[in-house]
Amino acid sequence: ALGYGTNQTAYMPRYRLYTNKSPILTCTNQNDRFTVEDTSKGNGVLTYPVGLITADEMSMGGAVYGSSNSSYYLYTGSTYWTMSPYSFNSGNAVEFSVRSNGYINSNLVYSTNGVRPVLSLKSDISVTGSGTQSDPYEVQ
Repeated sequence: ALGYGTNQTAYMPRYRLYTNKSPILTCTNQNDRFTVEDTSKGNGVLTYPVGLITADEMSMGGAVYGSSNSSYYLYTGSTYWTMSPYSFNSGNAVEFSVRSNGYINSNLVYSTNGVRPVLSLKSDISVTGSGTQSDPYEVQ
């Protein structure tokens, strides 16, 4: 499991969510912590602080690998990618996604799924609005 080139690789989110069912929100490798300017906590390579949701975040929000669930707050009824890698094997990249029936799955990257961008806000940020077209969220 070297994680580069054409080597067969199983990534840590696969182990955490598929094997031992223990999602986390921390990232042990500083090079994988994407930040805008902060190079003491992250890698400082982002231009815009927007990303995709992780499979670990989906799991903590109520999604379960391989099990349908439409009763959690992150459920949308749509299929979309997470930013969490699953594996690389025989020239195929496999990524975690969330299916329209609410379960976490793994898909070959050439599959057509949507994306769900996320923002991480500091605790002192105020958010108003209901998120509808007539009352959009406003971040202050």
